[in-house]
Amino acid sequence: MRAVATLAFLATTLSLAALAPAIGSVSQPRLVQTNPVNFTPNVDNGRVQAIAKVGNTIVLGGTFTSVTKGTTTFARDGLVAFEAKTGVVSTTFAPTLDGEVETVIPAGDGTSVYVGGAFTTVNGASHRKLVQLSVADGSVVAGFTPPVLDGKVNDLVLDDNALFAAGAFTTVGSVNRPALASFNATTGALTTRLNLAVSGVNNGGITAVSKIALTPDGDRLVAIGNFAEVAGQPRGQIALIDTSTTQATVAPWATDRFPNVCAAGFNTYLRDLDVSPDGDYFIVSTTGAYRGTSTLCDSISRWETSGATGDEQPTWVDYTGGDTTYAVTATGVAVYAGGHFRWLNNPYAANEAGDGAVPQAGIAALDPKTGLPFTWDAYRARGVGVFDMLATGGGLWIGSDTAMFSGERRGRIAYLSLTRGQELTSPTTPTLSGTVVQLGRPQGTTAPVDRAAFTPLSSGFASGKTTRVADAEKFRHARGAFVIDTTLYTPWADGRLRRRTLSDRDLGKPHNVDLRGGRFGRDAKTITGIFYEPATSRVYYTMSGRSQLYWRWFTPQSRTMGAVRFVADRGSLPAARVRGMFVSGDYLYFAQSRTGHLMRVGFDPGVTGAPGAGIIGTPTTVNSSRNWTAPGMTLAP
Repeated sequence: MRAVATLAFLATTLSLAALAPAIGSVSQPRLVQTNPVNFTPNVDNGRVQAIAKVGNTIVLGGTFTSVTKGTTTFARDGLVAFEAKTGVVSTTFAPTLDGEVETVIPAGDGTSVYVGGAFTTVNGASHRKLVQLSVADGSVVAGFTPPVLDGKVNDLVLDDNALFAAGAFTTVGSVNRPALASFNATTGALTTRLNLAVSGVNNGGITAVSKIALTPDGDRLVAIGNFAEVAGQPRGQIALIDTSTTQATVAPWATDRFPNVCAAGFNTYLRDLDVSPDGDYFIVSTTGAYRGTSTLCDSISRWETSGATGDEQPTWVDYTGGDTTYAVTATGVAVYAGGHFRWLNNPYAANEAGDGAVPQAGIAALDPKTGLPFTWDAYRARGVGVFDMLATGGGLWIGSDTAMFSGERRGRIAYLSLTRGQELTSPTTPTLSGTVVQLGRPQGTTAPVDRAAFTPLSSGFASGKTTRVADAEKFRHARGAFVIDTTLYTPWADGRLRRRTLSDRDLGKPHNVDLRGGRFGRDAKTITGIFYEPATSRVYYTMSGRSQLYWRWFTPQSRTMGAVRFVADRGSLPAARVRGMFVSGDYLYFAQSRTGHLMRVGFDPGVTGAPGAGIIGTPTTVNSSRNWTAPGMTLAP
């Protein structure tokens, strides 16, 4: 469901009245490894729907009835606890419940958990939908006595001494609290902190909030579910709530991107969400069947928490092509997603691999900047899906309804350690002073048609002597060029994207980038200039005979090109006359086709989630000493 901070306070140093900080997402330094550890117990049946970590103990909740460790099987009523480093199942934590467990989170005392679900009795006594249990022995914590809820609790989050609950209830005790409520985390008393009327439905059924997530500072609560309004304001299936004061209010943030347009069988098609470790954005997953790129059915999307309008749009969307994604968790370095999807980056096909589709079976790690999948080769038996994920300081716990993970038997719970996980570096691009590389003959000249020309260019735009290098590649077929780190990428006239190392005028062996049939290959044939912008991880380009500036997401780690093409505001850029371009500092440099001059114009890309002004001002000539045009022109590393 989300990345949750571990509460590992010692009971000897904290009383039950001690306050817990807002439980937020855990920032991880690298990708987790893809090979699950061997010591986890096997959950034998049902689903794992919730995962919590209290000290060195993992608590799972769900619909299962037994768990096996080694040769020993333990009967369990949808709750089990085991040692996080060995998988040894607790023999003292075996509470009995008469209904489904939907959510489990650590309490602030470091010794217990809050449990929410559809149950009415716990350990033979009446505890309807919400209870606090000791991790040591499964007993009910006597001091926590919430009023009776008349419907299921779907999710819980903790903020200091406030416990927020979401579900399908309408009353708490005798008080009207539809779908959202807040409690004193120590006593269970109903409070007025979260007292907002949630009403209406998306597509039949009953009003309910299915998932909630809190920003790390505790100031914003995101809610998704089957509802149409919150506190009388239109909020179709998703709302951002201001929890920064003693009385929560509906934040101005709103979007109309989740209307009733997906498959008719779903009351709500939103499935999970998670807030990033820095609180800047949140991720939403959906079901709903394939309905094209004008909808968000069967997708994963990123949204910024800073929005304050009624027309918020996703920063990026990754489409599965008709398969559901359930659990998502953001760790800063990656967005992990689990479901029964078969592909990602698949916006143009239903239930098959379309243009640009990346095969990914049931689990994936996405680039937070672009939403495109990293090269991360974990896979799982897809089943229905992954229903919860817990990111900790040591790795990632994954709960599902299937027994196989990366080819090994891991019954419904798997743990991927950060140890030996892949380190990710931030891509870099060359800057001036540097060397301009021109691939092929500049137009209107008699230079060799297939050589690479290297010309030093200072930050003051003085150019040096040009050196030409012969290569087996026929550079006349290049259609633009861009550099990331020490790799030179060249779109080709036949629709390929080529890559090779480039170091001190040494051109390495060329390789084809797998575009997976993506539509960028069609564009590549007529590209006239292209560059990569690292702050947003976008590739911008111009095409012959067109006056637009286009862009796509690009993730260098996996060399995945976004399937969807977008149009940028070109401002004063004469896009139809560009014959090679690159970015350095605050400027976009380009060769002008009519004069051959090197020109520049202001360029502010912003960052992912906070776009800049783009093209600024009007172009000016910075060097006219030679013809800077070429089939491929960029700045060398």
